[in-house]
Formats: sequence, structure tokens, C-alpha cells
Amino acid sequence: MRTRTVLCLAFAVSLGLGLAFIFVRAPHPWGWEGFDDYRRYALTLARGETFPTLEVPWGYPAFLAVFYRAFGDRQWIPLVVQVVLNAAIPLMIFAAVRSRVGERDARAAAIVVAVLSFNTVYASTQTSDSIATFLFVATVVLFLRGHDKRRASWFAAAGVAAGAAMQVRPNMLLVPIWFGALAWLFARPRPSAGHLAAFVLASAAVLMPWIVRNARLTGRFIPASAHGGIQLWYGSLQAPPYFPNWFDNPRQIFGERTFPASQPDGREHVVSIGQPSRECGATAPRSVTLIYWTDRQPAPVTLPAKAWQRAGATFTIPPQPADTVIYYYADAVWPSPRGEVTRHTPFAGALDPLVHFVAADDLRDVDRHDDFVDLFDVVRLVRHIAWREPLAGQALLDLDKDGGISLKDLDVAVGLLHSSKLTPVAVPERGLVREIVRTPDAAALIFADGSSLTVPRAFSGSVLDLEFHGALARGVINSRRSFRSYALTEAQLPALRGFAYDPCLVLDAGIDTVFYRAQPQAQDRYARLALDDIRRAPAAFALGSARRLAGMFVTLGSESPDAAHQFGFSRVLYAAAAVVSIAVFALFVSGAVVAWRRGADVLLLVAAVLYVPVTICPFLTNARYSVSGQPFVLAFAAVALVAARDRVMR
Repeated sequence: MRTRTVLCLAFAVSLGLGLAFIFVRAPHPWGWEGFDDYRRYALTLARGETFPTLEVPWGYPAFLAVFYRAFGDRQWIPLVVQVVLNAAIPLMIFAAVRSRVGERDARAAAIVVAVLSFNTVYASTQTSDSIATFLFVATVVLFLRGHDKRRASWFAAAGVAAGAAMQVRPNMLLVPIWFGALAWLFARPRPSAGHLAAFVLASAAVLMPWIVRNARLTGRFIPASAHGGIQLWYGSLQAPPYFPNWFDNPRQIFGERTFPASQPDGREHVVSIGQPSRECGATAPRSVTLIYWTDRQPAPVTLPAKAWQRAGATFTIPPQPADTVIYYYADAVWPSPRGEVTRHTPFAGALDPLVHFVAADDLRDVDRHDDFVDLFDVVRLVRHIAWREPLAGQALLDLDKDGGISLKDLDVAVGLLHSSKLTPVAVPERGLVREIVRTPDAAALIFADGSSLTVPRAFSGSVLDLEFHGALARGVINSRRSFRSYALTEAQLPALRGFAYDPCLVLDAGIDTVFYRAQPQAQDRYARLALDDIRRAPAAFALGSARRLAGMFVTLGSESPDAAHQFGFSRVLYAAAAVVSIAVFALFVSGAVVAWRRGADVLLLVAAVLYVPVTICPFLTNARYSVSGQPFVLAFAAVALVAARDRVMR
């Protein structure tokens, strides 16, 4: 069959499959909508609003936004464009394989990729994978052309494609370094330093607007996204014996903060005030005022009132140094049939304000002034009862006011943590603590439901030293209730007499919860959690990474709905997929060996296959991440099939 006919057929097959998946039926459960909120982000950009996250690069939402801006919310239009771009991938694979292996193998590769590429499936829904694959394949093909032609313009074009890929998927960040280093070390003839510089600089130039935008918002250098920290932490949890169901790893509880806290980074603190309930219709305050003070400057500061907007109101507080406590509350003016009504958030206002901590290490007890009954108070009580360890603030923790510290005080403390947060006065739930079981090395607090909190005797002061098992125990880690709320009386606050909880008169307030403050600091926190897990179990993390690397080539199903989509006969299908994927991997290895033994220069093609598995295996992964390199896997499989056919014919 002539080459032109083969290429037309490959393009038509890929295009036809993609259109069928859009307009007839797709083999995935997401429909046109897709996942990861790409459509919502795209519509935000199409309206000319600020891109509202650092956790997803803006490349793919910007791609979708072009069509939404031009044609309205017609989802099928960008999907058709994705399918057309995807249909070009077999043609690009043909060009890459022909330049390195031969034209006959390249024709076979184009057909195999057109028929079997999973990217055709992802092209029919709004997710970044299909465009990322197109750009990744284009990067490799242009880089190979630059290497063959020895022209800087081709390397620069490859850099442009790589930079675009980096703005679509953050795991593409190392593409210029990966291919540039491998080409410099192993490719012959070696590309010149100037050509590789053109490749790297072009990719950096395309990526630069994203870096500049992030620096302006956060004051940080964020070249990819602010999502890497949590993915690394998930990867550290996905280790033996929890690899199949890492959600059951008890250390995942540490993802929840014990205290509301921010790092001292020299930037203003943003206070966000909004309505948590969307069921109240047009009920909203007319204006809101913020009052705050700190433990360093106790004089209250009242910020000017702001008119209520659809998204609420925001205020800024000057940068605070480490180990500072911010106290604050809001006064909102609400419309009423009897005129305007002013109400505090929280209800007790200055008598029981909201508290926020500025601390470099929020994994330890940052409650310097004992504002809260919290997890660390429970730990102190356990250690005092178990080993008679001296107890700081003993009078404050004598919660039953009997003049001593006993299991009753511990029960009150735990009861306060589980008390209703809907009332201004804290009423502890009783009978949640059963006993303390002591050993020479640890003391375990046993709760009424059989769950446990284990405190080691050699306690460093970090929450990461603790062990939590079961529902009541896990509910302690991020619960807290102020001592003020436990002691609050009607004499102090007469409005308590007529208090009735009304969700439509409740505001939600927080400091540094806006995305450009919260997400970078969350990345720092998750990275610390990941490094702690790795330090505690380096061998398990290495095994988990190796398992994830293998999983990029071999489909390993799961019966957990959190790990894999479940449907009728899913177990059988996942088992069949494992067999097929093993066969494809064997063909890939065979094809690479066949091409190498023929003297073909396949280094960079193999590098394209290995890039994603090698660079992403320390992080939480799933099979779809392998889609970017799959066209090259199928290309080598085609080489193996052609060689097998020739052997049979002989």
C-alpha cells in the first residue's frame, strides 16, 4: 500500500473514531463535560475573569476558552478540534519512525496508533490529556527533525511545543531538560550547545507568562502548579501495605490541619467573608465591617465597612511575623422588616472571636495563649494521667472543676471537641472516653467506639508522632473549641437569651483562604508531610514508586471505587486489560530491541516512552498519565509486528 494512502487511512480512522466517541457513544463515563473543572475554568476565562487557581495550568482552559468566547457554550466545537488534532498524531508518529527506523515500519506504526491510541478516547471529553499528548508528540517530532537537519529553527519550534505542553500539563515541566540532556550525552552526532539552548529558551519563553502571573500573585517562583506537593504526599501514602487502597493509610489524616494557620511570608493576610449557604436566595447583608487585633498589638483595629458583593467581601491585614495570633470578627448589617440589624460573626463577637495563627510550623502546638481546647491539650492530659508528666495550665484543664486532673477532665475535653459548632456556648458531649491503656513506650486513649489515639512516650511535639485509628479518634485531630465558648454566659452576652441558629444569617470568614494564598502554603505543608513519610519508610516509598512506574505500562485494576471506575463486569475487563497491556509492553520491548539490532537510532524515541513513567512515579499516578507516551509504545509494537510478519513469511 502506498504511503500517501496509508497516511490518509490512518488520519481517517482516527478522525472517525473520535467523532463517533463524541456524537454516538464514548467508552468513558464523563460525557462532554470532562473532569478536573476544566470547563468551569474555561468559561471563567471566556468571561474575561481572573483564572482562579494555581493547581491547574491555564493552557488547556485557555484553549477551550477561545471556542467558548467565539461560539458560546457549545462543548462539541472544541471537542471536534481536539479530535482533528488527535488525528494528526499518527502522521507525526509516521514522520518520527521513518526518520529513525524506516518507512515500512513507519506506515505500520501510523495504522496501529490510529486504531489503538487511547488518546482518541480522551479527545472526546474536556480534559487536558488529549492536547498534552498532541503537544508532546509534536515536541519529539520537531526535536528529531532539528537533530536530523541540524537547524536551530527546528529546535526552537520544538521548544515552543514543549512550552505549550508545560502550560497544559505540569508534569511536562522537565521535557526540555530530559530531551536536551539525553541528546547531549548519548545522541550521535551530538547537537550543538546553541541548538539545545534554542530548544530550552524557546520553551522557557512560552512558559514565562504563567511564571510571571504566579509570581505577581504569590511572590513565589511556581513554574508548573501548586499541586505537586499533595501529589507527592499521596504517593508517599500509596506504599506497601497500602498500595491498592492508599485511602486506608492512617497517616492520610494528617492532611487536615489542627489549627487555621498561615506561614510568615511578608505578604498581606487576606480575610475572606462569604455566605456558606446557597439556599438563602437573596438574603445577604448590605455591608460588612472587620475588627481585628493581635497578641502583639492588642488594640482593636476597625477596617472601613464594605458593601456586600456577590462573592462576599475581602479585607487585608498587614504582614505579621512568626508566632503571631490574629483575633478577628465581622459586623454585618442585614436588612430587616424592622430596619437594619447588626450581627456578629461569630455570634459572640469580641467575647469569642475567630483566631488565626501565623506560624512557621503548624504541625506543632501553636496555641501559645491557650485559646482552644484542642488535640494537643488531649495529648497533655493523656501524658499527665499515664505518666504523671507535669501539666502546664493545669487549672485551665481542670474542666470539671473538681480541683484535680482525671479521666473525667479528658472526657470533657474530648466532648468539647465533638460539641456542636452551631451554638455560641460549647456543651461537651459526655461519655466519649473509655480508658487509657499504658505501655512502657506509649499510651493509648481508647474512645467509646473502640477507636484509639496513641501517644508515644518519646513525643517530639509534632502531630506526626501520633497514631489515629477509628472515627472518634480521627475526629479529634482537626477539631477545637475555644475555652471562651465553654465559659460563656448570658451575663456576659445577654443576646444569648434569644439566640436561634439561622443559617441565612451566618457568614463564613477565614484568613488566607483565597487561592493565591492557600494553595502555595498547602503545597508547602503537603511536601513536608510527604518528606516525613519518606523519611519514616524509605524502602516502602521506593517500592511504591517502582510499582507506580510499572503501572504506567501494565493496567492493574482495583475493586476500590476510589481507585478505579466500577461497572458491570469491571473485574473481568480489568483482568483482560492487564493481559493486553502486558502483551503491548512485551511488543514495545521487542520492537525497541529489533530496531536497535538493525542499527536504528531509537534513543530519543525510547526516551519519549520513558519520560512520563520515570519523572512521575514518585507521585500519585493513574493509567491515563501514560497516554502522552503511548503513541511511541504503539510505534515500537508496530515495529515488532512487522518483524514478526517478516519472520513468518520467511
